[in-house]
Amino acid sequence: MGWCRGDEDKVGVDMNKNIFLVFFLLIVPFMLFAKKKDDKISYDKELSSVLVWDISLNNDVADFSDDLVSAVKTELEYSNCKVVDVVSIDNISKSNIGSVKAITSYAKEKEAELVCFFQVFYKEQRLFLQMRLYQVNKEKQLVTYTKVGRINVALYGLIQKMVKDSVTLYRAEIEKKINELAKDEKIEDLSDESVFDKLAKKAETEDSDEDISLVERLVESTITVYCPIDGAKVYLADGREVGIIKDGKCVLSIKPVAFGQILEITVKYPGFYPAVVKEKLDNSEETFTILSLNRKADFGLEFMYNYPRLLGLGLGFRYYPISDTLFLSVQNFLYFISAEQNSSQYVVLDDINFLIGFYPYFPPSSAFRISLSTGPGVIITKPSNMDKPFIDGVWNLAVINFELNLSDVSIFLGTDLKLAFGIGENNLYRLGFYPYEQDLKKVIGSITLGVLWKIPIKDLD
Repeated sequence: MGWCRGDEDKVGVDMNKNIFLVFFLLIVPFMLFAKKKDDKISYDKELSSVLVWDISLNNDVADFSDDLVSAVKTELEYSNCKVVDVVSIDNISKSNIGSVKAITSYAKEKEAELVCFFQVFYKEQRLFLQMRLYQVNKEKQLVTYTKVGRINVALYGLIQKMVKDSVTLYRAEIEKKINELAKDEKIEDLSDESVFDKLAKKAETEDSDEDISLVERLVESTITVYCPIDGAKVYLADGREVGIIKDGKCVLSIKPVAFGQILEITVKYPGFYPAVVKEKLDNSEETFTILSLNRKADFGLEFMYNYPRLLGLGLGFRYYPISDTLFLSVQNFLYFISAEQNSSQYVVLDDINFLIGFYPYFPPSSAFRISLSTGPGVIITKPSNMDKPFIDGVWNLAVINFELNLSDVSIFLGTDLKLAFGIGENNLYRLGFYPYEQDLKKVIGSITLGVLWKIPIKDLD
């Protein structure tokens, strides 16, 4: 059979039809699946709100308050949140701490479902803006959003973002609750508008386990930080350095803060671990007291006494590959035991240990710590009536110390468990736990009391 131009065109048409058919079979199920996913309803209904404002500006910018409130109102309505009333919090509550019930009751009278509490505090050419959103029916705060800016053109963009993000977060919280309710009620399909609305109504009105009873108003607060180390620096939770300890204290003017909020203060000094204190602000003047800073240890000297061993004195040296966490230690105990009752003869024992240990659970800043260590050892036994000592190998299965962690030293109380190898001069007789029920039984149940002196490598910074 011959080949002609018409046959070529016919094959091309057939191939195009086949390609179109394959494309159609592949893309249509995908479009149906995507449409099904897009059918999920979002919580985007129009909200009704009361805008409550609290603005503290000095005389230079006092007239600017109306512009700020107007900008917030405009952005709320642009975010599909109708503002039914605008009111100053001073017309609702005269105290520094206002009742949530007071503002939500006012909003109920206006038939609003949301309270938008807008606060501004002006200090040192900066504006601190905060938006809090409260559910009226539940008398519950769902969203807090804070921004810092200056009075310039960019301020309106800042307000736009703050309001938009606050409302978006509020809607996200309601949607989260709707999904939780749907899971509890075993509802898998939320594309049904009536089902979604039913769950949304329940999410809006269901009682909350949280008890938030205060509307916190921004104020300026004087904070006094006491610390025994002069030159230590004081930081806020966001990492800002705000002062230096001098003559044992540092007085700070923190702005803005809110009554009822938790303020976190951190004090740092080279060679020491930071100390962190958190206090609830109930007054415009507060005191933070740092009793001590714990020194970072790179080395340590141990002075020990082992009871009830006669003259059971010991010395030790530590090196910390990881400061106050992982350590290598060499210890040497020297003690005596009586060879026989009513005898003038005695036995001298030199107990040398090589340990590796660490501190589990408790951080270096903790006042109480536990250390665990293990490692080989050598016990040299020298009876008073013999010229030659006996040398035996042991393994310290477990050395446990309970420490009171102070600034420059740690006071510890501990005990240990040794395993004799049964090698060497074999004064310990056989393989097994040491001491045995021989003359050495007098050291059973020994307790070590010691002091660890921390030695840091000086911080070159």
